[in-house]
Amino acid sequence: MNLRLLFVSVIFSCLGAAPFVSAGLDPAKEINKYRHRVWMKKDGLPSNSVHAIVQSPDGYLWFGTDDGLARFDGQLFTIFTTRTTPALLGNQIFSLLLSSDSTLWIGTRGGGVNCLSNSTFSTFRVDGVSHIVWVSVEDDDGVIWGGNNDGDLLRLENGVFVPVFTHTKAIRGAIRDICFDRHRRLWLGGHGGVYCIADRIQRMCSATRSPRL
Repeated sequence: MNLRLLFVSVIFSCLGAAPFVSAGLDPAKEINKYRHRVWMKKDGLPSNSVHAIVQSPDGYLWFGTDDGLARFDGQLFTIFTTRTTPALLGNQIFSLLLSSDSTLWIGTRGGGVNCLSNSTFSTFRVDGVSHIVWVSVEDDDGVIWGGNNDGDLLRLENGVFVPVFTHTKAIRGAIRDICFDRHRRLWLGGHGGVYCIADRIQRMCSATRSPRL
């Protein structure tokens, strides 16, 4: 069996997260009945701290780590850092988002937002001062949303991530994950728990053609 296919089959049977796996883990099956393998820095991973994982349509797995972005083909890691990739402005990568056009969005500590599209890295400016940015969700219009450690909800507009509103005290200084639900409410997750915006975000969504989820 092709080693890449073997790796993808093994790791996602463990995680229950592959798009082509029809079911998750069997709850009646003990975890020690599954095959396990661990990859660490000694195996080529740039850091043992991994904050984000996505799989791109070409089969590669991408890992956001404390010391760079790693692409894994099932055998070898290819590492992208500020030393090897000038457009990548931060080595600590806290979020990865694969958008519908297969662009890989990269949220960093200290380096703003980067993206990888058609084998080319680009940098996107983030308005305001913030140390960490999490890129979290794409809406039905293809707009990318994120949050930062200052409590700002961010939206990509004309190549710049701009705050939609700022300093959500309920999140206690950070927005780490975002979801639109089917009732057009916006859910934010942060250090202080879960924060829901209902009426205000509904008015904003009607003006920006955001999705009905």
